[in-house]
Amino acid sequence: MALAAFIAVVLIACGDSDAGLSRADVTDIVRSELVDAPAPASPGPSVAEVERIVQDYIADIPEPAPGLTSAEVERIVQAAIADIPALDTMKTTEMADAKVSYVPPKYAPAEYTQYLVKDAIKRYETEGLDATVAYYNTPESIDGHWYVFIIAEDDTILAHAFSPNLVDLHVAEALGPNGYPTGEAVAASADQDGEWFSYTYPNPATGGIDSKHSWMVRYDGLIFGSGWYEDGPPKSDAPAYTKAFVQQAINLYDAVGLEDTVAYYNNPESLDDQWYMVIIDENGYIISHPNPERLGLDASTNVDINGYAFGADSLMATEAGRWVDYVFLNLQSGKEQQKHTWVVRHDGLFFASGWYEQ
Repeated sequence: MALAAFIAVVLIACGDSDAGLSRADVTDIVRSELVDAPAPASPGPSVAEVERIVQDYIADIPEPAPGLTSAEVERIVQAAIADIPALDTMKTTEMADAKVSYVPPKYAPAEYTQYLVKDAIKRYETEGLDATVAYYNTPESIDGHWYVFIIAEDDTILAHAFSPNLVDLHVAEALGPNGYPTGEAVAASADQDGEWFSYTYPNPATGGIDSKHSWMVRYDGLIFGSGWYEDGPPKSDAPAYTKAFVQQAINLYDAVGLEDTVAYYNNPESLDDQWYMVIIDENGYIISHPNPERLGLDASTNVDINGYAFGADSLMATEAGRWVDYVFLNLQSGKEQQKHTWVVRHDGLFFASGWYEQ
């Protein structure tokens, strides 16, 4: 039937690649087009029948190749609407709701995370704050490694089923590994359109510390968020772990700003075994280092015991990053050792960390 063909074409258009649209993008297009469609006059399929058709086609369609452009999808939708059989048992807006009620599969974790947050907001709209907070503080609300957290307008944590000890605390008290200010960064990242923030955090499904990607939406003065996990690089893969460590520092800076980021990385608690963060300002002076004696030094004058001017080379780094290898004091061993440092220029600053050859 025309409706089935319409669903298939639109869903095939939904891809996650940079060349096309996401399922969320196409969902918005479908909703807007169907809401504007003229009301039907003669009998047609029921809501249940349309939902069954939608689910059958979703189940049969493989992961899509790069999607269509917005203009192409709009033309497909407009043409398909003209062929949809007349319906008198449901309104076109109900048909739109049947389409957008689609639940993304968990093998598309980013989309599934966004769906959970959107569903939590819908629950809040229909059941109110107290009932919503009560539900998301129950163990039953945890879905594998997914759970929803809710933060009040004053940055008090209202719901956190995975860590109930965080409920009623300020976000500043929600810390990740090595005292990383996870709660503050998550709250600072949230906005009305939704925002991602990536960091490391305990995984409720594995009990380990994994890379987490949280999606936060600020709605009605509240923050609704959830996240998905993936295996981060192990410390045994020192180059990859170093790059991830630097990126997490950049993420923190983007979320909370320079002052709080520097304060965290100047705290010895931020050390992660042999990894620590060095931040250099736009004038080349060291503003973050676990060794307070190095704060305020001109990084361009740094020379190792072999006479190599590694400081000047570090300041040649770009946004793409640069490896700089030199001999330096290992704070853990107390010895001069070969060090491999990854330096990234970001927003005029230099973020650097490295690993030592044992």
